[in-house]
This record gives sequence, structure tokens and C-alpha cells, in this order.
Amino acid sequence: MHTRTCPFCRETIHPEALVCRSCQREVTPAPKSGKCRGGWLVALALAAVVTAGTAVLVRGYLEERRHWLE
Repeated sequence: MHTRTCPFCRETIHPEALVCRSCQREVTPAPKSGKCRGGWLVALALAAVVTAGTAVLVRGYLEERRHWLE
């Protein structure tokens, strides 16, 4: 389980705690993590671009190869 430190007494507290249970002082809630929940969408778009680029390069290579063999 993730914890954080009370800025006043340095005890470990729950990340969403509003009051420290050791010193009873009010603490601000920890900011939400900056994780991007749409990371899979970015990966999917990048995979599509790489696949399309590879297809264009292969097609161009096959066209040139055909001209070389003629």
C-alpha cells in the first residue's frame, strides 16, 4: 500500500488522509498521480503509423524490384 509522510511530524499516513492520526493536524490530500490513462491509445496510434510506414516502404521496394527484373 502506498503511504506518504506527514509534513509536520514526519509519520507515515495514508495518501488520501485529511488529518494526521499522530499529530492531529490537518494535511492537504496528496495530488493524484500523473499517469496517463490513455497511454494504450497513444501506443496503438504509434503502432498504426509504424505499420503504415512499413507497408509504404515495402510497396516501394517491390515496385523498384519489379523494374530491376524487367
